[in-house]
Amino acid sequence: MCSTPNPHAPIIPVMNQQPIFASGNGMPDGIVSGGMNNMMSNIMGGSAGVSEPFDLNNFLSEIKTIVIPTLEEKLLEAKMEGTEGKIDQGGKIGEVSFKLGEISMKVVKIPRDDVQIKVIVGGVELVSTNIEIALNPFAWSYEKHAFPKISSGGEATCQISGGSLRMRLNITVDPNGTPSLEVTKSEVIIEKLDITLSKTKLKLLYKLLLSALKSTLKGMLEQQLSQFAQQAVEDNIQGLIKELL
Repeated sequence: MCSTPNPHAPIIPVMNQQPIFASGNGMPDGIVSGGMNNMMSNIMGGSAGVSEPFDLNNFLSEIKTIVIPTLEEKLLEAKMEGTEGKIDQGGKIGEVSFKLGEISMKVVKIPRDDVQIKVIVGGVELVSTNIEIALNPFAWSYEKHAFPKISSGGEATCQISGGSLRMRLNITVDPNGTPSLEVTKSEVIIEKLDITLSKTKLKLLYKLLLSALKSTLKGMLEQQLSQFAQQAVEDNIQGLIKELL
């Protein structure tokens, strides 16, 4: 099972390597794609004895075929420690603290038809939309500190739809012609998050807690799923290179 990733964990070092095609911004797609075609043909022909020209479209298709299942598998294994927070409405309600238990994934679906991969300067960019995620039921609780004091809790469920992932993979080659991949960006955005909570005794308090929990959970999931996605690729980077090239 995956543990919570360390945001300061080092990325696999790329020593004395150069981008697989010329760097610079604003280059026409044809020039960038042509640069990758030429360089990859040299790598594959020189190091593997392959005489056929490099097929860029097939390479991009292979990234989708290989990387997406890896992401789904590893994100499904993700577990996140619980969190807590508080809201303060003043008046009769006053301060209310809340806690969420451990978060784990029940379903992770990344639709293949909604994955776009394009060549950018230095590598490729993968953009996946319409991601669906369902969390396993998790514990939640709250405590109202002002009089009358109330504390309760129960189980919550969560469904995520319209999620997106943007990931950039830098492709480099060392002086010996050996290619490497490096994740330079990994960002998960959640468009819609629905939570169902066990009811509280106060209807107004329920609405306040629901809003606070949604905001807290959304921010936590976006941050940690971004890290999990990056870690999933980095942990399997050598195997991905071998399958791709």
